Amino acid sequence: MEKKGQYNSRLIIVVIILLCVGVVMVYSASHHIAFKQVKDSNFFVKRHVQRVAIGILAMIVAILVPYDRLLRFSKWFLVIGLLFLVAIYFVGVDVNDQAKRWIRIGSVQFQPVDFARLCLIIYLSEAMAR
Repeated sequence: MEKKGQYNSRLIIVVIILLCVGVVMVYSASHHIAFKQVKDSNFFVKRHVQRVAIGILAMIVAILVPYDRLLRFSKWFLVIGLLFLVAIYFVGVDVNDQAKRWIRIGSVQFQPVDFARLCLIIYLSEAMAR
């Protein structure tokens, strides 16, 4: 069992290896298409690496934030997640003139269901711990 404030280094190494394998897979699967479409064979890899960097930053924040503080606000997270889901009907963005499942804030688009899923997991973990 790890002490409070420590992290599982083996798990971090496995995550980094999987991220590297993912970057290689994105490159091998998309470099021909990227060159044909935008004349840059690394276009999709660059976008993927940007998103990987955001994910790594989120992972670092998740490691640094004590989970007991996070659980204190679980009800608020659930409410915010539900509000995002309701907001889809009012400010949702159509993708290919189909269902509204995305919200755009500035230049960033995201699916609120992913955030709501995380909020529900936090809420249920707090509820089950009681």
